[in-house]
Order: sequence, then structure tokens, then C-alpha cells
Amino acid sequence: LSDLWRFDYLTNTWTSLNTAPLRNHPAIHRQASVLGPWGLLNYGGLKQKSGTPTEGRDLSIQHLFKDERLAVPLSGAGNNNRVGPQSRYLTSIALMESSAVINKLYNIDGPFLLMFGGDGGHSINAYPNNGFMPNSFLDDVWILSPSELTANNFIDRSDYCNGRLERDSTQYQIWNTTCGWKASFGGEPDDCELGEILIMAWCKQQYQSLHMY
Repeated sequence: LSDLWRFDYLTNTWTSLNTAPLRNHPAIHRQASVLGPWGLLNYGGLKQKSGTPTEGRDLSIQHLFKDERLAVPLSGAGNNNRVGPQSRYLTSIALMESSAVINKLYNIDGPFLLMFGGDGGHSINAYPNNGFMPNSFLDDVWILSPSELTANNFIDRSDYCNGRLERDSTQYQIWNTTCGWKASFGGEPDDCELGEILIMAWCKQQYQSLHMY
């Protein structure tokens, strides 16, 4: 499916939007992603260019305004036995605010990422009778301090967001005819790009987790 819907928590109503074709479709799916101050952070997922899919453990950041995807270096990245979560997909990941308790226990100052569980087996379609791989579900919890991102990948909000957030601007009017369209506006919505939804959420600092299928 490629349909796109917006849910209004205040009125408990759904609005159907017109979906613009995806400009880029990576060969990785079922990634856990979190929209944060640095852009869209992606972890793990299933990689399948041909043959049997394999789980990933890579951490990367997708720039919201440029066609760039950069690998995030981790401590001991050159060591295959480095401490860190095993390869997986469909994990849960969230951006957490700074915590005095976490700072005391793990010496992490500032926001951090919390990751839980996932699946370490291949896609169910790769096994006979559509059965899951035994003992592939994970229940571990990991904390990551994104210090590398804080130092090197910060995006200046004023460079991209001022026009998008000003209600009288052309960019805001375009938003109201696409992703921000409401039935009360009349007519039909123009095509909405998923990337524009992420950009608007980022500009409003409405950080959130999602899965990239």
C-alpha cells in the first residue's frame, strides 16, 4: 500500500492525502527511525538486493534537506566484537530527554536514544509454511549517546524553517494545499511528499519515532 493519511487527535478524525511518488527507495526496509535535532536517524533493517535478506546493525543519518545519507561512527567501529546490539529489524527506538539518573549511571549528558527488542530472524516469507525463525525475537535494551551527531551533524533551523513556519509565506500556503490540507479548505489536496511531513515536524521540533518500510 502507498496511501497516506493524517490523524487529528483533537477531533479523532482521519484525512486522506494524495501521495507523491517516493523519489528515493533504499534497498533497506523495516528500519527503525527517529526524527531528531540532527535529521532522520536510521538503525538496522533488512537488506535484500538479491537472494536471502540479511539483518543490519548500521546507524546512519538522512539529511532532511539534501540527498545525503551518512554513516554514524560508533566507538570501536573497526572491531567486529565491539559492544553494541546485534543485527536486527523492526526494533523500537526513541529519542529521550536528558536525565539526571541516566547521566549518573552511564555518564551521558544530554538527549539519548533508547532502543528495545526487534527481530533477529529473516523475513517470514523466506521460511517454509510462512513460519518465524525460532528464538529470533529480541528483548534487550540499549542506550546510545549521540555525541558524534551533536558535534558534527547539527542543522541550523533558521536556514530552512523560517519560511515554512510563517503563515503568510508561500511555503506555508503550499503546505496547506498538500500535506496540511483539510476538507474545510475545499477542493482536493495536491500531492504530498513524505519528506515534507518530516521536514515540517522537524521545524516544529515534533520529534518522533517511526518505521521505514
